[in-house]
Parts: sequence; C-alpha cells; structure tokens
Amino acid sequence: ATCNGRGTCDAASRRCSCHRGFAGEACEIQCKGPSASSPCADRGKCDARDGTCHCKPGFEGEDCNVVKDEASPTCACGLARVTRLASGAEMQVCTGRPEGETCAC
Repeated sequence: ATCNGRGTCDAASRRCSCHRGFAGEACEIQCKGPSASSPCADRGKCDARDGTCHCKPGFEGEDCNVVKDEASPTCACGLARVTRLASGAEMQVCTGRPEGETCAC
C-alpha cells in the first residue's frame, strides 16, 4: 500500500496508518473539517474507515462545527439578554439574578 503520501505503510501487515486528518484503507479520504490539520473542527473524532466525524457532546454537524442549541432558561421579570449561537439560533441568558430565582414585578 502506498498510503497516498498521507500515512505510513506497515510492511508486515501491509496496512496504512494514516496521518491526522486522513482516513480509508489507503488514506484516500480527507476527514471532514476546515483542514486536514483540524479534522472535525477539533470537536470530534474522525472515523478511520470512512472519514465521518463523531462529535463530542455539545457539538453537531457534518464536521462538528455547530454548537448544539441548549434549552433556554426561564428568566424572571425579563432579566435576560439574547446570545446568538454558532448555529444561528438565539439563546436566552439570565442576567441580574441567579437562574430560576423569581421576583415580584
């Protein structure tokens, strides 16, 4: 196996050990992500067989570049600010009081 210049060949097993960011029997697949040096956006693990990303908790998407939307907290008396997540969704973040504390309006 030549490993396409993207890995090293084990002479005994005749199998490739792919460099970071590459997958497949002959290292012919580049893992999903912004670059081979940053597979799965460094937020997941590249499958050595087919190059798909298995994302860490809290991330999703083909290359793990999307922050999963968290459930919005309920804020008492409208003490909240809105934060935009990487996915484009908005999330309410409580300010001024501990989360879950009620107040008289």
